[in-house]
Amino acid sequence: MLTEKQEEFYNLILNSYSELNEIPSIGYLKRKSSYKSYNTIYKYIFILKKKGYIDFDDDKKKITYLKKTIINSSLIEIPILNDFRFLSVPKKSHDNKEYLAYIIHNNRLINYHIINKDTLIFEKSTKNLNNKIVLAFIDNEYKVLKYKKEDEYIHLLNSKENYFITNNQNIIGKLVTLIRNTKD
Repeated sequence: MLTEKQEEFYNLILNSYSELNEIPSIGYLKRKSSYKSYNTIYKYIFILKKKGYIDFDDDKKKITYLKKTIINSSLIEIPILNDFRFLSVPKKSHDNKEYLAYIIHNNRLINYHIINKDTLIFEKSTKNLNNKIVLAFIDNEYKVLKYKKEDEYIHLLNSKENYFITNNQNIIGKLVTLIRNTKD
């Protein structure tokens, strides 16, 4: 069983593999993640290796997948709401959740380390939202905002927008994965 952070890192590896059609390098994973040091990257790699999720060649400093990870993984198509395309990502066999993707076209969430051209994957859920990045449908458009529960009100904000709502009816889902565009 993986912790939330370990699962996020494992998903980064799987998403990178799906995006590149090859095993990502350590440098690529560092660039795609929010981690500032290689030590953190290696920490997660060794945890995933110990738990049997990946293999790692110590001599070549390279990740290799376990055969069952590649062979048994099937792809799911996640709709990208603001791009009219689908994103193909590996599906975990036990995961029956629904997902949506959204591409950021501004820097309103830079305070949360989300920048222009990042692709965000949201789980369609309204559970455990406090202090999470959420996708909401407000004023007839999709918006990516920080969710903060204060007393009986819900505060949704980014650097340019600020909303107060009383229930979760506008919330589509919560952020579970970020894919950083390193091209350009």
